[in-house]
Amino acid sequence: KIENSGIPQGSFLKRHRVPREDGQGFIGPDDFRCGQEITLYGRTYHITGCDRFTRWFYEENGIDVGEDEPMVVDNWQKSYKLQKTIERGGMPLTRSAVDAKNLAKFQIGAPPADKKFSQFLLNDRKVLRFRGYWDDTTPYGARIYLILHYYLADNSMEINEAHCRNSGRDAYPVFMKRG
Repeated sequence: KIENSGIPQGSFLKRHRVPREDGQGFIGPDDFRCGQEITLYGRTYHITGCDRFTRWFYEENGIDVGEDEPMVVDNWQKSYKLQKTIERGGMPLTRSAVDAKNLAKFQIGAPPADKKFSQFLLNDRKVLRFRGYWDDTTPYGARIYLILHYYLADNSMEINEAHCRNSGRDAYPVFMKRG
């Protein structure tokens, strides 16, 4: 369903045997092919692709389903998707938009926002996780596998040791505290 499109929406077809347009029997799996059109109750649909199971099913039964076609996207759909992504906060604001918002806040009399606080609000519970190792080449040294956590909320980081089971090392994984 497309929100506010002006097109009647809802269930058009319920689960039942659909008669063919010419009245000779019912529509079956042989009538569906990628790149072809199918007419159901006066509405014509163009089939552009299918999923892996459908493709496997057709191949097992010796039916060629055809190749997937790219979906046609018009300019309105592109702009609508971009608008919805921006509304949900999926794209960062432009520099001029941020400056305009800050100017409007200053004109209203709002106190200036603390950058660290706003960074915390935007990135709370967002953690970048990396795996690595430290190869200690000193005598009696060993290769120690590590997990690095970088916290976007406050730009801090911690390093934990990644012990395997029964490695003989203590079960205290903190190699470097967050800070």
